[in-house]
Amino acid sequence: MAIITISLSSVLKPCKKTRPRLIFHMMLRACFYILTAIIGFACVANAGSQSLQSLSPEAEARLLRGDLVISVWRDKSQSDNAIEVFGAIDIDASAETIWALMLDCNRTMEIVTQMTLCEVLEVAPDGSWDIRRQKIKPGFLLPKSTSVFRSDYDLPYHIKISLLGGDMKVQEGEWILTPIDTVKTRVSYRARLRPKFPIPNGLLKRGIRKDIPRVLKNLRTQSEQAQTKYIEPFGKPR
Repeated sequence: MAIITISLSSVLKPCKKTRPRLIFHMMLRACFYILTAIIGFACVANAGSQSLQSLSPEAEARLLRGDLVISVWRDKSQSDNAIEVFGAIDIDASAETIWALMLDCNRTMEIVTQMTLCEVLEVAPDGSWDIRRQKIKPGFLLPKSTSVFRSDYDLPYHIKISLLGGDMKVQEGEWILTPIDTVKTRVSYRARLRPKFPIPNGLLKRGIRKDIPRVLKNLRTQSEQAQTKYIEPFGKPR
């Protein structure tokens, strides 16, 4: 799947005092872009970050209650001004079921409801990677935005995302699927991202905090529904 989007309204609504001219300028230039990705298991030095290897007792308790864990911050030691993102959710479905949904372009468009295009451009002969193009239509009168990225696969537990083109300046990261038991999986998401257009970090982080939970909840709903049906394990890209 790999794509998590942030709508323009998610960014602008919380800031009602933003000058109309600035809002119009941002709508024309931003329009709104795909924010995606996910980066490795390495712990980040920032105290507010989360590791994919371990969670705090409080975060573990939230996941066990069925809640989400979301963390959004900027690592000031990095010069690219990228926003760091971590998200996790427990899903009552097997890793294989979730994996099949995430690789299915049609199902991805049901999970990311603003996505208008998902296509596989190239696939490795052994299926270990592919290149995809996805487009997002944020809303009325706003143009589509595009992301082109490579996904490297370690079936059925790990998807690594690398930017190839489109409307992002920084886009890297990964999805991790960790089985808890045969029909329960923890899905973790880690990303570093920065769009090409200028936007204040505060507004960007607000949008991320609003839209990532929506996508993760959609993934949980679709996966738990699919668990009761037959989906080919280790689904091939469609």
